[in-house]
Amino acid sequence: QGVSANGQNLAVLWRGRAPVDEVIAALAEHGVEGRRYFWPALHTLQRFGGHRALPVTEDVSSHVLCLPLYGRMDEATLAAVEVATEAVARRLGT
Repeated sequence: QGVSANGQNLAVLWRGRAPVDEVIAALAEHGVEGRRYFWPALHTLQRFGGHRALPVTEDVSSHVLCLPLYGRMDEATLAAVEVATEAVARRLGT
């Protein structure tokens, strides 16, 4: 009906013991591209006035991890993301 999906990624909040950058590297070992979006938090950037204390925003932005997700993702790719995510979570989680 003239509408196109713009699905690009699935943002998740990572609360495992390893830092998000380590999780992204581990996902890459499985052929899955993870990314950090929404980081650093905008209020910490000099162009937006530097740093104000927003502890919840800072905490969330430092733990967000985006996984690939899009409308035409085939079952095999989705399964590969699932397997990689489970493996990395087992290895680097709690």
